[in-house]
Amino acid sequence: MPAYIPFLILIAYGLTEKVYKKLIISAIILAFVFTLINHALPYLNLPENLDPSSRLKGWKELGEKVSEIKKDLEKEGKVIIFSDRYQISSELAFYTKGNPILYCINLGRRMNQYDLWQSINDELNNLSAIHGIYVVYGRKEFPEHDVSSAFEKCVAEYFTVYEKTVKIRDYTIFKCYNFKGMKLKSPESY
Repeated sequence: MPAYIPFLILIAYGLTEKVYKKLIISAIILAFVFTLINHALPYLNLPENLDPSSRLKGWKELGEKVSEIKKDLEKEGKVIIFSDRYQISSELAFYTKGNPILYCINLGRRMNQYDLWQSINDELNNLSAIHGIYVVYGRKEFPEHDVSSAFEKCVAEYFTVYEKTVKIRDYTIFKCYNFKGMKLKSPESY
């Protein structure tokens, strides 16, 4: 925000100089074109691999699905939600109903802030049964060994997010039962 006023003065000065006039006008036209493209993207129905904004879409729908699964699992005990990807964990922390604490387990990735917060194993202090919801990108039949060994059983449910008729992304949501604790890896790098 503080740069707007000096930037306007700089543009005014540039428009008085012939050398900068073409450059500034070109920059304004380019900014206008990119703004139009940005506003047109939702109406173009581009496939996921061609749409640069696809990674920003579908999180609300995923959060609603995870909230629905969480509500069903809570009838049987406490529920923890986690992923091995920072983006999934952080988006679900925002879009899951009630904004529960989420975990980002380390299966061989660089360190992020989830490694500085409480551990998923801290949930073992709870005396009731603990079940988990593990969310990953793509379609998988089974979770990674570190996850499957931390629970008695994990059942896969597939979820695909669409915007209009265009597929945005596939997810696998594992419903995991009876948490036993997880052997956590230390971050490999920072």
